[in-house]
Amino acid sequence: SIPPVAAAPPPPSVKQHDIPVSPHKAEQQQLRRAIRTAEKAFTNSVSPLRESLTKLNLKPDEGLGTVAELVRNASAHLQQHEGPVGLQLIRITDQADSLLLHSLNVAFIAMLIAKEAGWSPLEIEDAGLAGLLHDLGELKIPTQITHKRTELSKSEVNYLRMHPQYGYEQLNAIGAFSVKVRLAAYQHHER
Repeated sequence: SIPPVAAAPPPPSVKQHDIPVSPHKAEQQQLRRAIRTAEKAFTNSVSPLRESLTKLNLKPDEGLGTVAELVRNASAHLQQHEGPVGLQLIRITDQADSLLLHSLNVAFIAMLIAKEAGWSPLEIEDAGLAGLLHDLGELKIPTQITHKRTELSKSEVNYLRMHPQYGYEQLNAIGAFSVKVRLAAYQHHER
């Protein structure tokens, strides 16, 4: 008969911080954390931005502070981070919030480009504001036109093409944004 084999002693307890992590893996983990943090900030900005854009349309003075603060915070986060996190935040827009998410995407891309171009922090904020507010005039276009799923009539297309003018007029009436931001709203469809 074969004698029973004694059970092997349990392995010594290994703590997670005792395991060496390769520099590449550590870099990947850091990037994943940065992306999660940035995604959380992006998601958390959607609801206040929706409210702010509505206020800008109905009660301009009430929406200004929130819009400027959101862009200022995004710009500050962007300037603190080095690396490819930015493009991870670009979202595919859905029909319900297409204008809102498009505006956030444009604002973020504008700030990324401004940062890479070596612009000052204030210029980066202006680029973000210009991106965020460039389609503000679309809020004056009836949703029957902006959300229409069939082909637009000539008069509807002409009405929609007026949104840069409407946005420019609205931003001029508010008077709180730089000339560059207002001109971006007016000229963003120039050819």
